Amino acid sequence: MSELSDEYEIVAIHSSSRESAGTIRISTRTGPPWQLLATLPSGEHEAHSGDDLHSCLLSLRRSLETKDILLCCQGARPDVFVSGIKRQMEGGCYGFTFDPESREVGEEVDILAPALASEVGTVEEQRRNIYKLAGLE
Repeated sequence: MSELSDEYEIVAIHSSSRESAGTIRISTRTGPPWQLLATLPSGEHEAHSGDDLHSCLLSLRRSLETKDILLCCQGARPDVFVSGIKRQMEGGCYGFTFDPESREVGEEVDILAPALASEVGTVEEQRRNIYKLAGLE
């Protein structure tokens, strides 16, 4: 396994109240397999592995959602997607913003960069918007 490559501190909120849930410390390891190591505000540790960083982040987000927690990072925005080519060429570290209604693609973003609490949503909200972008909904 490779060495730790990056470390982040990401603000977390409760999905039900949108109030602060503390800060989650994240370390990443480049792969394959990629790994995302998270330390929750409770002190609990979680490790998520996958083919790329995006799949690791999705796994962490799903786990956190069972605890009523959303991450405030660009990759948790319902209007951000990671293309297949970004996943293959760059390990899924970067995605693009988009408008689900007009289906216009915007700027490139680092999926672990900070996002406002008002900008983030659930994995399911993001999935529905990506289907709209692809013209499948």
